Parts: sequence; C-alpha cells; structure tokens
Amino acid sequence: MMSSSEFDPGRSPGFTLEWAAAFDPKRVERLTGVEAVNARIESTVEHAGEVLSTHAVRRPAGGEPAARRRMLDNLGKGIRYRTILHRAILAMPGELAYFTELHRAGDHHRVTAQQIQTMVLVDRATAFVPLVPNTPAAGALVIRQPGIVATLVNLFEYTWAASTDLEPAEAYLSESERQALDLLGRLRAFLADGFVGRTVTLEAAARHVGLSQRRLQQRLREADTSWRAELERVRDEVATSLLAERRLPVGAIAARLGYSDARAFRRAFVRRHGIGPHEFREASGSVPF
Repeated sequence: MMSSSEFDPGRSPGFTLEWAAAFDPKRVERLTGVEAVNARIESTVEHAGEVLSTHAVRRPAGGEPAARRRMLDNLGKGIRYRTILHRAILAMPGELAYFTELHRAGDHHRVTAQQIQTMVLVDRATAFVPLVPNTPAAGALVIRQPGIVATLVNLFEYTWAASTDLEPAEAYLSESERQALDLLGRLRAFLADGFVGRTVTLEAAARHVGLSQRRLQQRLREADTSWRAELERVRDEVATSLLAERRLPVGAIAARLGYSDARAFRRAFVRRHGIGPHEFREASGSVPF
C-alpha cells in the first residue's frame, strides 16, 4: 500500500490534476485577529452577489453603527443576504429591533433553537469559519476548497429549511417564550451592571425583576437555564468586553469579576473560549464577524 508521503494524485489512476489542485493549501488561509478577519470579509463581500451566514453568538448591536451602515449600504447595492440566528441572541437588549431593521431592508433572517456554528459564506465559493468554535475574536479560516465550501453551503441550506422566519415574532415565539426572553433580558442587563458597582446576589436580582427568589429560579429552569449559568454567562460577556476595551489590566478585571486571582480567571476563560484572556485581548480589535 502506498504511504501518504508517497501518494501522488497526478500519477495515480483515476485522479486528475484538477483533483490535485482542489487540495492546494492556498485554498485554506488562517487569519489572526478580528480586524484582519473583518477587513477580509468586507473586501470579499464588496463585489459579491450573495452572502449566507449563521450567528450563534454576537455582541450587542448598539455598539456597531459602522457595521449597521455597511450592511444597509450593501443591501442597497443589491447584495442578497440570508442570515440564520440562534434564538438566544434575540434575548439581548436591542437585538430583535436591530435584526428586524436589517430583515425589512432585505437581509432575510430566520431563527433556530438548534445548536449552530458561526460562519459566513460568500457567493458559495468562500467560507469564513472561526478558528475556535463560536469565538470569532480568536481569528478565522478562509476556505476556498470547493468540496468543503459546498458541504458548508449544504449545511446552511438544511438549517435554513428547518428554521423559522424572523417576522412576525408570533410565528416562532409563544407568549411564555416571549415572557421568558424578556425576563432573561432584564436579568442579564442587571447582572452586567452588577459587575460594575454593586454586589450581584440572587436576592437582589429577584427583587429587580419583581419575583421571589424561588419563583425566579423556577422561571429560569423553565427557560432551560439557571441562576448560576446566567451569572457565569454574563460574567464572561463582561470579561470579553473589558478585555476588548484594553483599559484595565487582566488582574484588575479578574478582581472586578470576583475571581480569587488572575490564574483562576485564566482557567475559567480558557475553558469557555479555548484561549487565555491575554491572547483574546491581543486578537480583539473590533466587533467580531
């Protein structure tokens, strides 16, 4: 049997030079840092006809006026967009309004509760995939290998067919689900503020949302989450935001978030993102794609 080191598709029966070219390493490129990724996406999309994307995680829309303007400009130029969002994104304050605006401007959005991975597909020929799943700040792979891109496009179309249109909201949210999302949005906003100036406790959170501690925990269980999960989720969101701002040393951020020391903060951050806080800070420079 021929070893992999000896394998030459150009000399093997049934293989062609086109087949060999399909595996050209130049068809897969690694980009490090958010600024490099966003710049490449922008330049690739500039003359594109179609953009397909899925988003499992996202920063608040309010901090992205330039991205919003760019999207509206691209839609005005006739670029066709289809976007799949994970339903949890819409619990973030302002996100439903933001995506609804883009949806009405021509970026057709659908929503899913199934697990998805963040990616951007341009003209069914180029794919942008985060180096670390759902952590765009770590960088991305730019893939142009036809077989891989075709597989990702098929995955997008399969997920699209199983997802629900963004409007009207009643089409995919029941009254209890809307109430749950509203509760989670208010709770997460309270927790985010809590890490900057006041003690975060279950008692204080329950009082803020107008429920007893027991009832709040019950409502969170019904939403398939928990007080601890929400606390850790928001603590991580605040951590990534403070790291990206670059104003505070990592040790000061660890103390603000209630970690015993910087090492404990690093261990928790690596478990969640696959990279440490210093590496994340170096990779951050603008809003992740």
